[in-house]
Amino acid sequence: LAKYAFGASKVAETASTAKLELLKRLGADWSIDYTKENVEEIQEKFDVVYDTVGQVEQGLKVVKEGRKVVSISKPAVGAILYGLSSSGITLEKLEP
Repeated sequence: LAKYAFGASKVAETASTAKLELLKRLGADWSIDYTKENVEEIQEKFDVVYDTVGQVEQGLKVVKEGRKVVSISKPAVGAILYGLSSSGITLEKLEP
């Protein structure tokens, strides 16, 4: 999605060992096995973090300063950063 919808040149994704090959087939340039690597210890920082599992705090640690963390999962109590609903218009306005 990041490459095709937003024109991202490089995509890193996290998954368990069993799903790494699927990520590569879907176009990931860098697949991170979260069962073996601590994502927060990776030296690379990212322009956009797209959180689908409720790890906003982790995303904030790996995103470049001044860049974006987008979460589509239910936030932890007291941790709502932004609330938005997805629609075609909303997706068109997102900037990677």
